[in-house]
Amino acid sequence: MSYQQLQHIGIIGAGASGLSSAKALIAEKCFQSIEILEQRMETGGVWNYTRETANVSVPSTDPSIVEEAVISAGKPVFISAMYDDLETNIPKQLMNFDTHPFPANLPLFPPHTAVKEYIEEYGKDVQHLITFNAKVVDCRKKGTKWEVLVNDPQTGQLQGKRYYDAIIITVGHYNIPYIPSVPGLDEWTKAYPGSISHSKNFRKANSYIGKKVVIVGNSASGLDIAAQISRFSQSPILQSCRGESGLFAGDTQDAICKLPEIQSFSIPERSVEFCDGRIEKNVDHILYCTGYLHSLPFLSSLNETKDPLIVNGSRVHNLYQHIFYIPDPTLSIIGLPVKVIPFQLAQAAAALVARVWASRIILPSMAEMKHWELREIAEKGDGKHFHYMDFPRDADYLDLLGYMCQQAKGEGNTEIGFKAPKWGERERWVRARTHRIKNAYLERKKQGVVVRKLEELGFDFEKGIDGYERSESHRVGKL
Repeated sequence: MSYQQLQHIGIIGAGASGLSSAKALIAEKCFQSIEILEQRMETGGVWNYTRETANVSVPSTDPSIVEEAVISAGKPVFISAMYDDLETNIPKQLMNFDTHPFPANLPLFPPHTAVKEYIEEYGKDVQHLITFNAKVVDCRKKGTKWEVLVNDPQTGQLQGKRYYDAIIITVGHYNIPYIPSVPGLDEWTKAYPGSISHSKNFRKANSYIGKKVVIVGNSASGLDIAAQISRFSQSPILQSCRGESGLFAGDTQDAICKLPEIQSFSIPERSVEFCDGRIEKNVDHILYCTGYLHSLPFLSSLNETKDPLIVNGSRVHNLYQHIFYIPDPTLSIIGLPVKVIPFQLAQAAAALVARVWASRIILPSMAEMKHWELREIAEKGDGKHFHYMDFPRDADYLDLLGYMCQQAKGEGNTEIGFKAPKWGERERWVRARTHRIKNAYLERKKQGVVVRKLEELGFDFEKGIDGYERSESHRVGKL
């Protein structure tokens, strides 16, 4: 399929992926107009911290829910998943956009406030393309064009309609919390209002002073939040999880009691029963760190077709390479992979989309793209793990996107094209040790030391030093 007639491009979302998409499209020097629609009043996407919290349904299993703004101080606020003491779980040398390093004076794992400022700085050269305070409420194909309806998030009034030849969706997947349905949960929620929440509403650990707390989930946020709350709550804090996560847990193991999944809730004695038969009584609060549902309510028209994007919210369907909508690749989504290095993957995906739409790369046939999706399902399943790419899958995926970009027509022409990031042996070496590096960083942070470089923790790729706690005989390239 040739896309030579694509001239007017719309991007929904001005976070890291949306800004990278605009830069990649500009670099092709062939599109007549590029517009970014952003529902907030500033760039940064999920990295916009909000003191306000969301009204989350319990349970929360419906991906068709529409996220609405909260009016605060007379202005619309879209609730963020950021919490007060959140910092990256990836070293800044990998977290950064390619060719755009974080400031050298920042800690090795920057706080969310620094990441927000960093994204703002990165996006300054495309700021003029952004329409702020523009919430997309519907997006559907009308003939050869994508018709987009935009509302004012404060008044709910229709601002107008936009028409584009192609659309990139970069709204992220941290909008609609997932809280599973468990026997007794509804009754518990009614009997003890406010005692069940989701990590999207977590802000400060000292809100749990003296409370008996159950944390559900042990992914990155679950472990970090459990470690923070354990300093204030009753000890040990209880953490319900399906299995080991393999992520860092710092020095809080003694303060956390690992338990299996919750089997039921019982109102008498505020008790929670776990799958191994253990019953914990007088539980004050249950905090779900169970992730989010994939939700694209403004694309509901596609979900009514035989090729839906959203079915139950566990993943996004009918995409090639987690990016291109197979029935119509003039719709692309960037930012779906989970457990990854997000910014550079967004850059690589944006570089690929721009080359395809500039007709410098020809995608496989629809049948071949569908076959790719079926192979992925066979390998990873048809649920939430479909978009998971923990190392080395994220590095391999980055290489694949870069390789696809290199096949573009005219790729030797340095006058056009947004460069897709490329990792070498050093980047893979650091990525393979990220969890150990974070653990060492937390130890030094506990001692009041601000670490800015990997070498300060005993990780030196060039010298083959694999952490102070390991023998120097562990040479480069080996764990």
